[in-house]
Amino acid sequence: MAQYLLNKFPELVDIRQRNNAGFSPLHAACERGHFDVVCWLVRRLPVLDLNASSLDHVSPFRVAFRTLCLQASAQGIHVQEALHALAEMGGPSGERQWDCMKLLMLNGGGKDAGATMCPCVPHDEINEQMGDLFFPPPTQQNLIWEFRNFVSSKVAAYARYLYFCVCVQRRPDLEWLDRDAYLFARLHVRDFLVGPEFDTAFGDWIAFLDDFAGYREGARVFGLKWREKKLQDDWTNILE
Repeated sequence: MAQYLLNKFPELVDIRQRNNAGFSPLHAACERGHFDVVCWLVRRLPVLDLNASSLDHVSPFRVAFRTLCLQASAQGIHVQEALHALAEMGGPSGERQWDCMKLLMLNGGGKDAGATMCPCVPHDEINEQMGDLFFPPPTQQNLIWEFRNFVSSKVAAYARYLYFCVCVQRRPDLEWLDRDAYLFARLHVRDFLVGPEFDTAFGDWIAFLDDFAGYREGARVFGLKWREKKLQDDWTNILE
């Protein structure tokens, strides 16, 4: 209904308008999980607006992730079950934040994905109060890993696609290539070759994977420091 009204009467609303909190229609759609509305907006908004922040510095991607974490934690079930359940839900709330996050990431709207999901902290600033940062609740940990696997699969698929493109340019007859493998690679990446902004999206993927690697290294350093602190405390208690 929303898409019909906006297509029929585009003068009804400015899709770039903000409310008093700096939220755009894209923010609201991502927060509520209205995936179809997000798809419609992504096709019509420039990349700059896909990453636009509200007054409290929250992007549409961050809104979707924050809401999804709250919902997954509140349900108290395994994250995979939560994701499948949320994806099937309809009605006023939509509840498809996971799909909204992936769509934004594929279209250049995931500029702050790494900072949102995998905050990096310099090793010399890590302290024992950062346990919740590096080791969040299991549902949120699983969400981060699921998204990391999603981004990794897209990067790997695009690398295979580029490889086959180079092979085709060198040997256009394809006699020495497995045609099925070539067609599979083309079909596998066709859904996220999104036009002139694809280079921006690909850069976001690489940046996210870099942030994820830094985040995991920070967790490792935190674990070592905490373990050393724990051993020192235990030894002090023994001596006392």
